[in-house]
Amino acid sequence: MPRVLITGFEKFAGAQSNPTEEMLIGFSYSDAIVKTRVLPVTYASAFSELQAEIKEFSPEFILLCGLAEHREQISIEKIGINYINSQIADNAGEQPLDVKISDGGADGHFSTFETSTLVSYLQQCQIDSKLSLSAGSYLCNFVLYKTLEMLKGSSVKVTFVHFPKLSRHASIKTYQQVLSHLLDYIVQQPSLSEQQIQSTAKSFAAID
Repeated sequence: MPRVLITGFEKFAGAQSNPTEEMLIGFSYSDAIVKTRVLPVTYASAFSELQAEIKEFSPEFILLCGLAEHREQISIEKIGINYINSQIADNAGEQPLDVKISDGGADGHFSTFETSTLVSYLQQCQIDSKLSLSAGSYLCNFVLYKTLEMLKGSSVKVTFVHFPKLSRHASIKTYQQVLSHLLDYIVQQPSLSEQQIQSTAKSFAAID
């Protein structure tokens, strides 16, 4: 069975909760080996904790999830860009503005999922979803860019999924159903070859 890491974020900006944290509580899926992790909303720790989780778990697929309060649809992110411009401070009080994530790094890294196909699949499942060309310039984009940069050249598939705020049309149960549909899509993907498995193992071993 495929190994899938799903992440969410803790609450931030004075909010009482974050649906991407709540939807991971008690979530289960029987046709994949799934591990979940809630990341801190801090530039200092979010990626370092994710990096350690990736090295320990060795996933084949990574679904990074976050909250986009002003969006009305599930958004599958196409690209992470090498840029931070924090409109609010993180939970440690840090607020970097107009800076690069990685000096000398690529301007952007594309998601390694077939994002358009994934969106089409969700739409066929009656999930209101769209392809997004901007993951923002805050922590969501930060962890997407850093993860894609770290795993560049490996066979690990990575994307970011933005969830709207909860409403009478969108509950935690609804979002857990979305996760299940995402995993249904993943388990339909071809298994890794032995060469890809060895290449992936080398990628994880190189993480420091």
